[in-house]
Amino acid sequence: MKLSRAAFQQPLSSLRILPSATAVTFPRTVANGSAVRSIATTIISRSTPPASSPPDVSRIAFSASNAIPDDSHAHSPTAISKNALLARALLHVPSKGFTNAAIVEACADLNLSHMAAGLCQRGPVELVDFFVADTTWAVAAQMADMDMSTMRIPQKIRTGVLLRIDRLKPVIQHWPDALALMAMPQNAPYALKNLGHIVDEIWFAAGDRSTDLNWYSKRTLLAGVYTSTELFMCQDKSPNFAETEKFLDRRLQDVAFIGRTTNEVSNMVQFGVKSALGVLASRGFRV
Repeated sequence: MKLSRAAFQQPLSSLRILPSATAVTFPRTVANGSAVRSIATTIISRSTPPASSPPDVSRIAFSASNAIPDDSHAHSPTAISKNALLARALLHVPSKGFTNAAIVEACADLNLSHMAAGLCQRGPVELVDFFVADTTWAVAAQMADMDMSTMRIPQKIRTGVLLRIDRLKPVIQHWPDALALMAMPQNAPYALKNLGHIVDEIWFAAGDRSTDLNWYSKRTLLAGVYTSTELFMCQDKSPNFAETEKFLDRRLQDVAFIGRTTNEVSNMVQFGVKSALGVLASRGFRV
């Protein structure tokens, strides 16, 4: 299925949206390169490189402003989609966090019984998934609309990461709890898939069309840079997260996105995992 950029402007109720992260994949053909693939596919999940030029991929941006149908006063949960409910719940995340309370508040906004929260069978995890999908597609669209013709690849990558973490700012106080939710064993596959989509979209928007081993190493290395930057941001108290931006610049200076060996890629991933475990431990979770 191909969608034009105009699809971003359509109300969510008019589009067929896949209901969860488990169904979201990139239809790209796997390239050869088992050595790096054994490491990278754990992070990149089902997002795989193209055999040649990538086909057009449907990228649908969710938002709280366009996801609610015109008839938002319906009194039956069958009259509203789960995506619309989650989009409304995002408005309550800054005050309620990624919790069932945010979803229940959204039910009240839409004149639904609180029982309608049962549409989200995995609970708050679905709200985290929805938020990640929303911001990932929105950043991809934002980068596609930017004139980056004079930028070098590292500048484009930096721009993509900054745009992505900028969308965390309104919910940053709740993001460590969201990470803790996604770190639970039953949710880890969704977290890895989400991370794979984030880094793939940034590289794709930056113009990467590689089909060799570098496809995997680039995305895996960026996953390490992005994860460590996101975790640093969770503890950053500087004005407008200025120290996070400096941290990102240092990480980008440390990493060359091509020519890395398998061991170097593995070390980068291990760094991100250890950092994540440290943050979760600081939040009182057993790791």
